[in-house]
Amino acid sequence: DLLGCMIGDLRDVSHWEFGGQVRLMAEPTSLLETVERELARLAYTAARSKIGLDSRIPRDLPEVSVDPYRLKRVVSSILHNVLKFAETGSQVVLRARPYGGQVVFQTTYKPAESVEDLPSMLNMHYGIENKGSALVCVGAGLGVAARVLREMGGDMEVTPGERGLVTLTCLMPQAKETGETQNGKLRP
Repeated sequence: DLLGCMIGDLRDVSHWEFGGQVRLMAEPTSLLETVERELARLAYTAARSKIGLDSRIPRDLPEVSVDPYRLKRVVSSILHNVLKFAETGSQVVLRARPYGGQVVFQTTYKPAESVEDLPSMLNMHYGIENKGSALVCVGAGLGVAARVLREMGGDMEVTPGERGLVTLTCLMPQAKETGETQNGKLRP
């Protein structure tokens, strides 16, 4: 499953980089169900990493208007980032709430090591520092996730907090409740 997400990310990057189109098929999608599936899928990895993952997403959270396959990859990228960089023994909580026609999806965690340049976490390209090299590498996880969200009318940002905490925030367009058409059919 992770390999499939990585291949999808690399495919999207190659389309963006070489002028191709990335086809996004937005439809009303449950963020709650997507997060719950990804948490269940990563439960073993989280336990091995000694990182607690918990969702405090309200059951009545409105659906988001996104590409469901890409949403799965965005959530997966965020969770993998947390599992890779969070301090061992951390408890990480995922939250979401409606806000001004959008849905805010957020998590805060303490990185195991100090992160010098937080905004670079969302770049798809960055230079390798202190290695005496001019190589450019692909920041395929969060860089692709941030780009996908922007392409779907949302956004992602990473901000520092008190005590060395890092907060990842995603904005996603909220699906309209009534009258929205989906594949030519009126949604109830």
